[in-house]
Amino acid sequence: MSLEAAARKVISLSNEQCCLIIHKNNEMWTPIKSNSFNAYINTRPFPSNLDYSEELSDLPDF
Repeated sequence: MSLEAAARKVISLSNEQCCLIIHKNNEMWTPIKSNSFNAYINTRPFPSNLDYSEELSDLPDF
């Protein structure tokens, strides 16, 4: 399953405003859905000023 398909499935399960950010290989992919905005934002470089937990850094990429 592609990242896009997985993201669409996760977001479709929620009735609330949500944002899913996928961080992989120093890129950030952001599908977004809300009542006023239903779109998917293309991949972009992950902002260098944001930190992520080292505890989560060993999770596998799907």
